[in-house]
Amino acid sequence: MIRAEQSMDPRAIRTRKALQDALLELLKTDSFDQITPRHIAAKAGLAHGTFYRHHPSKEAMLDELAKKEINDLHQRQLQLLGTSGLRAVALSYADYFIEKRELWSVLLNGGANAIVREEWLKLARSQAREHAHPGDRLPHDLSTAFATSALVEIVGWWLRQDQGHSVDFFADMLIELLFDPIRKASTSPNLKF
Repeated sequence: MIRAEQSMDPRAIRTRKALQDALLELLKTDSFDQITPRHIAAKAGLAHGTFYRHHPSKEAMLDELAKKEINDLHQRQLQLLGTSGLRAVALSYADYFIEKRELWSVLLNGGANAIVREEWLKLARSQAREHAHPGDRLPHDLSTAFATSALVEIVGWWLRQDQGHSVDFFADMLIELLFDPIRKASTSPNLKF
């Protein structure tokens, strides 16, 4: 409850943003294990105790950031799945990752890679259970882990490139490497690509 009240205060919002920005900046050069709350606060130009007024731990801070971004992405894609074609969904992914390129480059290719992957997989498994279809040939846990790992690898690879690959190339990779195999393996009427 205290955190919800703090988030309404513009000063608290600015402080939380400064802490998140500091963490992302540190992750460009250091592994998550090497970074301490003291480092994050110092990088943000804040007192060490300020960190703990906003986050119980650095893990909780990263989880919050990753959950928000992954959830935003999933919500965006779920809206398109039922109404648009496969190409529109793939292009929407590309647009999202271009829009947030720096953030996702750090999250997927920086020092927090394993934690972000795990958070993404947890959310994907939760959503897969909600949309499960009893007639699917593949075990949901396996297909979800595979699809999530493939998506993370494709996005991470694309973000590591020097922007030499177009949005269309990225969309084609998603379709050929991820969406087409999922569609072929699924018998779910809810999966409309």
